[in-house]
Amino acid sequence: MDLGLIRRVYSWILVIARVAVAIIVILAIYSVAAQKISIEDVGTPYLEMEGTNVTVKIPVTLRNYGYYDIQDIAIAYDIKNSSTELLSLSEVVGDVERGNIETVSIPVKVDLKKLYELESPHFYHFFHNDTLDLNLTLSLKYMLGLVTFKVNFNQDVEWTPPIEEVALYSLQEYSMDDNGIHFILPYMIRTADYLDGTAKASGIIQGEDGVIGNFSTNFLLGSTYNGNITALIYYDNAGSLIVKSQWLHLIGNVSFLGLLLPVNTNQYWGAPLSNLTYQVLSNNTLHYSFTDESPMALNLFVNRTYYYQGNFVKKETTHLYVNSGEHVERYEDLNVTQPVDQVVISFYDAYTGIYYEEVINL
Repeated sequence: MDLGLIRRVYSWILVIARVAVAIIVILAIYSVAAQKISIEDVGTPYLEMEGTNVTVKIPVTLRNYGYYDIQDIAIAYDIKNSSTELLSLSEVVGDVERGNIETVSIPVKVDLKKLYELESPHFYHFFHNDTLDLNLTLSLKYMLGLVTFKVNFNQDVEWTPPIEEVALYSLQEYSMDDNGIHFILPYMIRTADYLDGTAKASGIIQGEDGVIGNFSTNFLLGSTYNGNITALIYYDNAGSLIVKSQWLHLIGNVSFLGLLLPVNTNQYWGAPLSNLTYQVLSNNTLHYSFTDESPMALNLFVNRTYYYQGNFVKKETTHLYVNSGEHVERYEDLNVTQPVDQVVISFYDAYTGIYYEEVINL
């Protein structure tokens, strides 16, 4: 075999290969230089929920009028607000065949669990709107994956927090039984429309005597929801709330997607027998006074039960209708001729079941 011929053939093959590679590179560079490959448009971002990720979808329209397919389009990004770098990530998002103009949805994922850990204990972005600055790098693999082009651009996105607004309204109804005082608090909560499912809010109620009760409610996510918080003041703590108006502190958590967000709000409690006073005067008259500071009128039965040395003597009852906000000042004769050393005065409201009593030793 002619070695010279073999060398010449091998040289021609190398030349052809080099020319082919050169042509491929020239075509690739030409495609970019002639703007046959370009970003045509960046659409309006929108938010979607995917698992525990709030995903910012950015429609990006790519033109590929070059000679090769664009493959393995990848996106890398940093998410910041005015002061803090929040999250960063990268992933492959798709391809664009040659000769096409296609819109690729670029997903920028905000992992709520990571954001939760990052922002504990205040969880700013779970409750507040913000403008996020996305710094994006779009990587396009071209020329059979041998060449990678990168395009950098910034995009502002308006962040909608999971919990947009909460309003707690005044107490409207209450009642009492053997468990304690039950009351209902109407509320409104508006959550982001990218959420779905249900959530629960629950916790404790603190008053001037410490922990005195609990509360709970369930609500739908993804819209404006109007509901009622059901609350219970424990029976052993009910007495002080019947006679003393005070601020109640509801402290707990909202639970959704496996996350616990803090709840801390206040509600004013108006006592039905606020500032109750009572005494037996020297002229054998019982004086008592109070103001109904609750939101409900009272259908009140005031009982006076007399005892002597532990034995029952007599019982008297006064029936009163008391409007919400009304002050009551009463002087009532002790209509008893027998000796007595103790008077038990009790108040019972037929509307709500509220019951309260005091013992007066003479």
